[in-house]
Amino acid sequence: LLEVRFPWQGTLKRDLEGVREYAEWKRDPLMFRSRSGENPLREVRSRTDAFADALPNCESVLVVGHNQTNRALLGSSLRLPVEQHFLFEQVNACVNVLEWRNSGYVAVTTNLGPKTPSRPRTRPPTTHPFAINVVFLCSPR
Repeated sequence: LLEVRFPWQGTLKRDLEGVREYAEWKRDPLMFRSRSGENPLREVRSRTDAFADALPNCESVLVVGHNQTNRALLGSSLRLPVEQHFLFEQVNACVNVLEWRNSGYVAVTTNLGPKTPSRPRTRPPTTHPFAINVVFLCSPR
C-alpha cells in the first residue's frame, strides 16, 4: 500500500501558506485534483479497496501506515463510501483493530494511542517526524 501522494510532499507545513494546491486541498479534499489529474484520497482508497478485497484468509494481519492510508483502509474494510474518509480521527502512533464477523469487518478499536481527544498524552511526543499508525485486521481461520 502506498500513502497518499501530495504535490507538496516534503514541504514543511509552515511553508505551505499561499501554495495554491494546498489551499485547494484544504478547501475540498474529496474533489481536489493535482496537476497530474489525480485525486489523492480517491487514489489511496482505490488501492486500499483492492488490498482489503485481497486479504488472505488468516488469523490476523498487521498493517502499518500513515493517517490517510489508515483512514482509507478503515473505510475500505468497513465498506464505507469515500465521502466518509474523515470519519475516523487518526492521531500519530494510534492503533485500530478490526475483526471479521459473519460477512464483514467490525471496528473494535479505532484511534487508540498516546493522545486522543479524551485522553491527554501520557508520554513525550515522538521525535520521529513520521510517526506511524497501525491497523490490525483479524479474522478467524
